Amino acid sequence: SVTGVQYAQSMAILRYAGKITGLYPKESDIEALYVDQFLAGFDDISSAIAATNAAKSEEEKLEMRKNAADTKIKGSLTALNALVKGDFVLGDSISIADVQLYVFMNLLKSGVYDGIPTTIFDSHSNLEKVYNSVHQHPKIAKRNARIEAQ
Repeated sequence: SVTGVQYAQSMAILRYAGKITGLYPKESDIEALYVDQFLAGFDDISSAIAATNAAKSEEEKLEMRKNAADTKIKGSLTALNALVKGDFVLGDSISIADVQLYVFMNLLKSGVYDGIPTTIFDSHSNLEKVYNSVHQHPKIAKRNARIEAQ
């Protein structure tokens, strides 16, 4: 909650958090549009994964996820990979797009979604570069160390 009011929709909350932390572009509407475009790519991937939950059996779910990984997810990752401008999505500065990518990559690399290869990012070098840049960011490294210590 913010000031005692409950809010919903994770992407709206992410943008709000980005605005108050300086991780969402304030000075450039074009950079904000770029970040939003990048974030929308995750919606496409999430929708492809969510659709597999309608499977009637575990076998069907695995087949649907393999198909999603080979088509929709691969295509979305290729498009996102092409959008990366440098060490971070926007180039030299970290944004909520980078943090979202980092979280999303950790999730998919963890193997939590059976049927989606944990190596799905291996051929997307720009996304891997962003992942590594975020992982090495001092605030993220501090957060990770705190979590590992628990």
